[in-house]
Amino acid sequence: MRTTEPEPAVGIWLGRIHLALAVQAPTAHVLELPNKFAPSGEVWLAIQQQLSRGWGPFLGAPAPPLGWCSLVVLLWAKRRV
Repeated sequence: MRTTEPEPAVGIWLGRIHLALAVQAPTAHVLELPNKFAPSGEVWLAIQQQLSRGWGPFLGAPAPPLGWCSLVVLLWAKRRV
């Protein structure tokens, strides 16, 4: 009979939080699509340049490195068990 070791709870929750952060921006872009098709090209470009400034460094930049860090922690914890 095969027994499985439980995963470290903290690492799993950190991974879930990082996954939620990484998925948040693409999901917001998909949900914005109906509103993006309504204005003309010039108005849409002006909106993107003014309202979307600064979101990449705030949410988009830290999510992938944090996800990799949580993966490394989970692999390290799994190897120790």
